[in-house]
Amino acid sequence: MIDRASAEITKCIMRLKRKDAKKPPEVPPKPAVLSNPGANGHNHNNHAQQETPTAENGSGAAGGGGTYSIGGTNKHGGIAVLPQHITTLTGHSSSNASSCSSSMGGGGGGPLGTTSGGSVTSTPQTPRKFSTLQKKTPRHKKMLSHHSQLWTDEEFLQTFFTKYFFGSEKLVLPMVCRKWRDTAYGLGRVFWGELIPVLKCKELRGVRTDLNAGIRRRFYGGLVKRGFTSLKLESATDEDAEDVIIHFSQGSSLVETLKIQKSSLSDKGLYNLLDHLGNLQELELSSCNEISEDGLNVALPKKLLRLVIYDCIHIADTSVAYVARSLTALQSLEVQAYHVTDSALASFNPKSNSTLTTLKLNSCWELTNQTVLHIVSGLPQLKILSLSGCSKITDEGVEVLAENLHQLKSLDLSWCPRITDASLECIACDLTCLEGLILDRCSLVTDLGIGYLATMPSLKILSLRWCSIRDAAIHHMIHMKKLQYLSLAGCTSIAPSTLCSVTALRNLKELELTNCGAATQQVLNFLKNTLTCVIIE
Repeated sequence: MIDRASAEITKCIMRLKRKDAKKPPEVPPKPAVLSNPGANGHNHNNHAQQETPTAENGSGAAGGGGTYSIGGTNKHGGIAVLPQHITTLTGHSSSNASSCSSSMGGGGGGPLGTTSGGSVTSTPQTPRKFSTLQKKTPRHKKMLSHHSQLWTDEEFLQTFFTKYFFGSEKLVLPMVCRKWRDTAYGLGRVFWGELIPVLKCKELRGVRTDLNAGIRRRFYGGLVKRGFTSLKLESATDEDAEDVIIHFSQGSSLVETLKIQKSSLSDKGLYNLLDHLGNLQELELSSCNEISEDGLNVALPKKLLRLVIYDCIHIADTSVAYVARSLTALQSLEVQAYHVTDSALASFNPKSNSTLTTLKLNSCWELTNQTVLHIVSGLPQLKILSLSGCSKITDEGVEVLAENLHQLKSLDLSWCPRITDASLECIACDLTCLEGLILDRCSLVTDLGIGYLATMPSLKILSLRWCSIRDAAIHHMIHMKKLQYLSLAGCTSIAPSTLCSVTALRNLKELELTNCGAATQQVLNFLKNTLTCVIIE
């Protein structure tokens, strides 16, 4: 990254140099002209010599601290130039003037003449042509000048920001200076889209009222300037929802993703907020325990594409069934509710839910193999399915899934303690398009089941956290050449020498070895020197 950044900076410096080369050369200022009275009583304005005072230590003047040399050469060998605002040098007595004259090496025939008042004046001389010395700017100062221009060049800053800043790193850019802030804000949603602005309402309620209002206004203004399409509210109440409606009017067309977490919104507050955000496409509700099923059903926009409901204690079968019947444009549904039962999934059907390709039913402890039957009959087009924590699912249910959901690309069976090697055999035989498989905490999975998975040509992601696998499983894995992510966290029965054989997986991008007994420091050093992937220790 550093090499790429250096190349980018060098390229922009050359561009700035070419701009400077096109500028016309600066014309040096004309020399100052001295107008002095001569012996004949008239002014000699033409071809007056340029002169400058330089102080020199000496003892030639009585009562003076030194002598002034005017009209000669300076110590660098160049012509001494008299600034335009200096015309005469006044001494204390006529003896000072004679001292000045003698210090120049002559009396009336020298470049200086004296007056009875003791003032030193310049006298006209024969016009002569001379050149003005110009100091060359040192090379390092030129480079500093180009660097200074570079960090305020908008085109360079746009490239620099977009190529080398990711995630939360982008938040520091507007704090550097006004130019950086304006440039970063001008990049819009393409640049800021991966971030989610969070309004922590509980913290703001502890702030003085006038400061609270100012903070909120600046927050909403920042959303508009940067083109954010997402908003997250934490610990929100109905009053906070009303504030969004009143002071963030642009949200009606701007916000596409809304996340509400740990909030005490009522049914009415949720309805008003969702009604205001008319362009909403994604909604996440987490730990919102004041919302009822009836209130949620009324408030949900019909054109939602993604819905996530986590730990909302009043949300159960009725809301899931309503979603299945009413949200026909839905593409992704994620539910974590301990009291959802099999009957909630019976409302899905291939016609009204043809766009739904992602279904995640996490920690729904009451679901059984009957749910699997509802899924394969109502959602045959599924590509992503998670039954994580559905502890009543058995090998028979997985067999039904494998035989019917042929388009499945990702399957999560973590924390399903009844899954055995028989399920993995069905998966390996029927789910030929599967790219990701999560088997965390499936304690009945052994080396034999991993051997079945090794025959799958498309598998790229395999997670085996805290599974009871041994050395034989690793020997099977080294034949999975397309594997990009592998987790062996908590697998304590693998020998260090066997673990070293994962270096055969040349396409690995991430390897997780947390709490893996075989991951000694020596083994980790060997893997880091051999593999190019990220290793999580």
